[in-house]
Amino acid sequence: MPRNKTLKSSTLESRLLGAISGIRHGFGTRKEAISGAFTPLWQDAKKPQWKQVHGTACAEVKHPAQACGEVDGLWSRESASAVAVVTADCVPILLARRDGSAVAAVHAGWRGTQARILEKLFREHLIPAGEKPWNWIAAIGPCAKPCCYEVSPELAEEFKKNFGEIVVPKPRKIDLVRSNVLQLEALGIEEVDTQTAHCTICTRDDAGQFAFHSYRRDGSGGRQFSLISRVSE
Repeated sequence: MPRNKTLKSSTLESRLLGAISGIRHGFGTRKEAISGAFTPLWQDAKKPQWKQVHGTACAEVKHPAQACGEVDGLWSRESASAVAVVTADCVPILLARRDGSAVAAVHAGWRGTQARILEKLFREHLIPAGEKPWNWIAAIGPCAKPCCYEVSPELAEEFKKNFGEIVVPKPRKIDLVRSNVLQLEALGIEEVDTQTAHCTICTRDDAGQFAFHSYRRDGSGGRQFSLISRVSE
């Protein structure tokens, strides 16, 4: 395993998303699984109810406490509640319209990435709703990265066939961040922030403790939330 990287803060935000007026967002960490800015919205009476199943189904959140079923992507034009995903090595992706009028959150493990969940979010939901991909930007959060993420030779070969050699930088190592960036770029999304994509397995905080929950590293344990919402008008 390479020398551990260091996370300087217990909160993690994207500079690209942070430049959009009218939204708030945050990628959770081990110290702060849910960004404190979302405390007023992240209550049972307000937060959406959903179950992630490593699939490609997505849902539009139209009202607080909405039951969304088994989905791995949520999007909304409303400001009454946040949309979020929960991860501990899989890829969290937060997206927003450039004018701040719509937001989305996607959970993409290797299964969802391989099945192109981002493409399905746009082609089956956002584009039919009148959205244009090039009006959106995205940020990718903490996840297992090639420095530590080892898979079977068969899975590595599948990713190479689906996304090209660039996503398999070393034998048995796949780059989930690059695989999802390629999907976003193919859709026409020109700005994708990957500076927030720290490795969940090896990144440590200033105290030398692991900065993120990691199922691959620990075998069990907690999760971190990646949340985004429109700001109430």
